[in-house]
Amino acid sequence: QNFLWSNTGGTEFFNGVIEIPDSFDPMLHNINKSAQLYQLGENIVAKPYTVYRFDPYIFHKAPSAKAGRTFVRVSYVPIEIDDINNTQNPLLPRHYTFNGVEFRNKLSSV
Repeated sequence: QNFLWSNTGGTEFFNGVIEIPDSFDPMLHNINKSAQLYQLGENIVAKPYTVYRFDPYIFHKAPSAKAGRTFVRVSYVPIEIDDINNTQNPLLPRHYTFNGVEFRNKLSSV
């Protein structure tokens, strides 16, 4: 589960169905680009000062204007999210060195 809160509105999340083809390979394909291609539904814009609970299958994105924005996401997941761009928990050692965004940007759409 993910809990999201922001002092400004603008976080968009998707309310609809996304069909992921059987040929999808997360080591080759960017799930975010794929979702944009197969999107069948509507984007909903989050309200400021409101807590939202997302399960792991809810696609969401930050607004383009981020000045003065405070965004908090608390995730409860069964595994560590290995992304160097996340704020590190000082109580947990970091076992990876790759830059998640660089890797993600090298992936292709389906």
